[in-house]
Amino acid sequence: NQDKGETREELHPLRFAKMNALRQAHSPTALALTCDLRWHARSDALTWNLMAAIAEPALLGLKPSLGLGDAFGLAGPGHAAAMKGSDFGFFPALETLRDMTLLQRTPEAVIQAARDGVTAEKYSRVWGADANGLSSEEDIKLCAAAGYTYFTLSLSECVNSDVDNLSDEDLTAAAEELVQKNQWNPDWDKRYQGRNWNIHEGLRLTLEEDVLQRAAVKFAPVLAKVKKFMACLSRQCAQRPFEVELDLHNMSTPLTPAEHLFLAQELKRQGTILVSLAPTLPLERPDAEKDKEEDEGPSALESALRDHAAIARSMGPYKLVFYQIASDPERYPMLARTCREALHLKLIHLSTLEALRLISREARELFRETLAHPGYEDGSTDSPKTPLSNMPEDEWEQLFAPGQAEALVRHVLDILLAQGATSSGKPFHEAIAECLKTHAEAYRKAIIEALEPVLEALRLPDEG
Repeated sequence: NQDKGETREELHPLRFAKMNALRQAHSPTALALTCDLRWHARSDALTWNLMAAIAEPALLGLKPSLGLGDAFGLAGPGHAAAMKGSDFGFFPALETLRDMTLLQRTPEAVIQAARDGVTAEKYSRVWGADANGLSSEEDIKLCAAAGYTYFTLSLSECVNSDVDNLSDEDLTAAAEELVQKNQWNPDWDKRYQGRNWNIHEGLRLTLEEDVLQRAAVKFAPVLAKVKKFMACLSRQCAQRPFEVELDLHNMSTPLTPAEHLFLAQELKRQGTILVSLAPTLPLERPDAEKDKEEDEGPSALESALRDHAAIARSMGPYKLVFYQIASDPERYPMLARTCREALHLKLIHLSTLEALRLISREARELFRETLAHPGYEDGSTDSPKTPLSNMPEDEWEQLFAPGQAEALVRHVLDILLAQGATSSGKPFHEAIAECLKTHAEAYRKAIIEALEPVLEALRLPDEG
């Protein structure tokens, strides 16, 4: 049809206009229209051209989902190929501004890489773009302007964790200070004290005076910052819908059910509608957890998951988000059991790990240079402190084992990509990207193989 000089607008003017309007609104409804066009377009090629016109990030809502980081901007095809047969939605555009800066990328470039990936694989479902790790209005403005649809407000640092160690007298004084700052709602006593919440069988919550005071003092700064950030988001995304995650997964202590209840109620009252919440959870050794499951019933972690999932369903509904468990696939079935569909799992560095694994096999000298970099040996990162310059190649695979893998990834991102260069003078991030491009199909297959067991482990029991 291009030979005839016909444009997509001329071929299907009404349909194209509708699609473009839906695209501008970032509406998931565009997917239904696109699928309909498969049966009406004049050829398969034209169909895909029309589908590509709306290959933009959209809202995933409460659909269970995965967030998949792509540090080098080359993992998109593997992500999209792996997710084609899954009921999970996914966010192929998932990076923090911090990592973008280290990698010399822009928010626009991250979304474009995701767009290229889903287009290359002809991924025909809705996908999202997660502006992860937002902690300032400037961050929000940059990512909103780039077209992100999902905004992760990372506010663990705003939590007043000192309240956990306050005496009753100091706690009363801290609550009085909130009153003086007009941050204590005079209706809180009436709303919470003397009231019971039957969340699920086995969880009945009552916020007595001391529990209420601690929750209020602990999370008043978070509520104030969320209100401020939501106002900024509403201004920046005035012409389109957006989704919000409240990320509290780095608190110094686990989020209690009572604190979760208080937060959910107050966020709703101030007009904040969350699509997801990332709580800090109790962590246990996998072997200890297994013993508890066998001998004493559900572990502390599983009980906490069940409680928080029930609160999210009754107070929202919204999804629960997990970062800390992302490196422990043995716990994925537990997530599926407790959260069921209300689940969002962020595997931020899975593709980076697979990139390094590929390089260790296909570009051994480059990988050895990464291990020899001083930052990996002197303890300036969270990496293992053992020098690895002379580590035998047949032992490299142990670097990718749980517990070691995260240290390796952080080393590459924090040290090598920020300031490191190979012996030839080429920046490490450029050398790694060149290797991945040379072995693009192997990288794509590696990501697919890495995601297959994750998706299988997250499958609900009644799904077979």
